[in-house]
Amino acid sequence: MSRVATLLLALLAGSALCAAPAAAQDFYDRGTLRTLELQFFQPDWETQLKDNKLAGLQQYIAADLTVEGVTYPNVGVRYKGNSSYWLRQGGQKPPLHIDMKAMGVDQEVQGVHKLILNNQWSDSSLMREVMAYRVLNEFTPSARANFVKVVINGDNYGIYTSVEHVGGKFTKRWFGNEDGFRYKAVPPDNWQDTIKTPPPPSDLALQDINGSLTRAARAYELKNREGDPHAHEDVLTVIDLLNNTPSVDLLDLLDPVFDTDAAIWHLALNNALCSLDSYYDSGRNYYLYHDQRHDRMAILPWDYNMAFGGYGNSPNTLSPTKGAGDASRPMLSNLVEGGVLRQEYLAHHATIAELVLDPAVLHAEIDALAALIDAEVQIDTRLNLNYTQWNSGLGQLKSFISNRHSFLRSHSLLDVERPGYLAQGHLPAQPGAGQPVSFYAEVVNAADPVETVWVHYRVRGAFETLELFDDGQHGDGAAGDGRYANSVATGFPFGEPVEYYFRSQCTNGNGMAFQPSRASFQPYTLTTSWSGSTSDVVLNEFVARNNTGVADEMGQFEDWVELVNRGGTTVDISGMYMTDDLADPTKWAIPAGTLLAPGETLHIWADEDLLDGPYHADFKLSADGEEVALIDVDGATVLDFLVFGPQEIDIATARLHDGEELWVTTSAPTPYASNDASCGSRPYNALDPSRNTASLALIGTPQVGTSVSVEIAGFTAGQRFDFVVGTQAVVQDDPGSGLSLLSAQWLVQQRLVADANGELVLPLNIPNNPSLVGRSFYLQAGVRGAQSVATHGLEVVVCP
Repeated sequence: MSRVATLLLALLAGSALCAAPAAAQDFYDRGTLRTLELQFFQPDWETQLKDNKLAGLQQYIAADLTVEGVTYPNVGVRYKGNSSYWLRQGGQKPPLHIDMKAMGVDQEVQGVHKLILNNQWSDSSLMREVMAYRVLNEFTPSARANFVKVVINGDNYGIYTSVEHVGGKFTKRWFGNEDGFRYKAVPPDNWQDTIKTPPPPSDLALQDINGSLTRAARAYELKNREGDPHAHEDVLTVIDLLNNTPSVDLLDLLDPVFDTDAAIWHLALNNALCSLDSYYDSGRNYYLYHDQRHDRMAILPWDYNMAFGGYGNSPNTLSPTKGAGDASRPMLSNLVEGGVLRQEYLAHHATIAELVLDPAVLHAEIDALAALIDAEVQIDTRLNLNYTQWNSGLGQLKSFISNRHSFLRSHSLLDVERPGYLAQGHLPAQPGAGQPVSFYAEVVNAADPVETVWVHYRVRGAFETLELFDDGQHGDGAAGDGRYANSVATGFPFGEPVEYYFRSQCTNGNGMAFQPSRASFQPYTLTTSWSGSTSDVVLNEFVARNNTGVADEMGQFEDWVELVNRGGTTVDISGMYMTDDLADPTKWAIPAGTLLAPGETLHIWADEDLLDGPYHADFKLSADGEEVALIDVDGATVLDFLVFGPQEIDIATARLHDGEELWVTTSAPTPYASNDASCGSRPYNALDPSRNTASLALIGTPQVGTSVSVEIAGFTAGQRFDFVVGTQAVVQDDPGSGLSLLSAQWLVQQRLVADANGELVLPLNIPNNPSLVGRSFYLQAGVRGAQSVATHGLEVVVCP
């Protein structure tokens, strides 16, 4: 065995322990019950809150909030709600709105600054809202929800439902932008204040209001950009087209300005959940958002405490097409009943019942949530029910879900044969900019033959529709072989993600199917290939969820991006640009006089705080994934570019070595420093770090002539796995094996067995050979053929 191999056997036991990255902390994690402690210092705090609510003032009073041992001073608190506030009984808890920043303190709790706390009014199970949002999250942009315990001035107020605020952060997470007009459909009744006048029912639910901005402003409350002279113009456009366009032209004219697929998902979900205190019946409880990226309005769900039949005792046998002929609900009457999107609506409805509204799944989740809050419910004196009634309410909810699921799965409009998909995608797999792209789908006939197959695709704006053919003339193989295809001859521009999905229909006009089944909500994506940057100055590292890492000059933990000069001469980068949107390439200009010497890095804060210093960019990074680019001084030439997916807290996405091609994630960011390690060990992982759940660690310093040990954990008891060492790191997106972070040319491979705890420790000696100093070796452990069972990678650099 060679000297290097002997060393690498030593390194089998030698890597500094670095556990797999912790899951991102989520304030709305349904499996966590947090306690929120409010402390008011005004003796009449309760009177002030009541008086403000009675007067219709959305005015806050100050309190301190403590969450998990951290106290946030001077948060704003007010009472909220309509029926849930005015119609609650006795000492039942009031719904609360907490604004972390209302009193002038710039603070957030776990990334959240507006807390919506609902009191489960008229819900004996306490579960309806949390479970409804759990279903909604699967199919449409919607709020997250979970349970919290609230204590006020030492008094236990019990369990509340915490619902995500539909604000800028919400739209940024779902749409990638936050400055589009955002409206809330105002309820027509239960207004008890003396300031606002409710709109009449005839002005709700996107009914025609004759182009009146005044009526639109009253029915659709503007929640941002106050004073903008163009507010409500987009709402009126949607209303006019929806109500006054002939059905033959409706989709062509409406879809470019209003997301019709999201609209029919919205309708199908409210019907499936029997949530009629919504667009369906009351005509309220939704938002409208103008998505800036695609320049279209989208409807967003809101307020689900009366889902699962809680509003008007709606039965679990509610027809899937209930209200479709109601002219006062034009989304239903003109999109569904009018036939324009009727089959799409029924297909989505069937998907909801099949994939999510399954009692085998939802009952187990209800039981888990019930166990989470059970002890608190037993001692909660502010509920308008007792413990026995709560358990009865849980049983009624589960029974409702079972009956609803059974009814929908057997309904004649939903229980129809639909086409199936064997394979689908695009070719070539990584097209270049402007290169023709072929879309294909292999479709299986249902009881009736497949009549038509389409692909819907877009770069920006509404989806375009392209019919696919099985005639042997469109790159589809042999005629009649079930493979449908067609091409977009002009291809797509560089850097813009292309979304697409397939739709097929049987000859009977009834059986329609989508692939993916969630259609435009969860489409396939392709991005034209990037050949790599030839620029000396390139992107080098970024952190998009900086919670506890490096702070800026103001002491704030902001997103950041790093550039590096990988060339051999100093480069003047003054006037180059950085952006998080290639459609807006000149978002932020690098200040004059900025020079980068060879090997030097530049740290740039991505926080939109231009007044905090010269290197604070006018954009933020989305933790849910987007793009970041370096643009030349001409404002057009892309010098470097990266598309990234969802990011975890305090995890960097970085080039493993300064300026080199390999991008990884790491739990050890290097702000203001080189990415190159000179000695020791450092972890690296796939771009989706959650893919590798086991851990690998080096205990000790890997100096020549010393002993170290490798600790491996995260496997099951007695599980066999491979431990490999190589000299080259890689990141394989689809390796077909757990060993995806090293090249296949391994210097060492050992088959090992985990102990009873799923762990293993390997002590080894590093030879006393000075020639090994500075050499890098890469380690990983994993189970072959089980990509999800593997450790992160570990770079080990031998120390002097």
